[in-house]
Amino acid sequence: MNSTSKVCRCSRARGERHTFATFDVQAATPLEVVWDVLGHATIQQTANTYMHGDQAVTVDWMQRFEQQLDRAAPEASRAPAN
Repeated sequence: MNSTSKVCRCSRARGERHTFATFDVQAATPLEVVWDVLGHATIQQTANTYMHGDQAVTVDWMQRFEQQLDRAAPEASRAPAN
């Protein structure tokens, strides 16, 4: 095997690793689990690498959060604002 094919295989594995971790984070896998699987030195390294700003994820989270608030205090969500 020549050195070029070794570089290509290494690059492909790195891309698959990044894709795996990114999908895991987007699927709401706890960051501690992703960190443990990847074996980074710190959880901050994992967060800095894989916690991408994704507007769709943010909007989904905010909607679920609002639903939780509505269930927790239905009277408060219907009260008129002063």
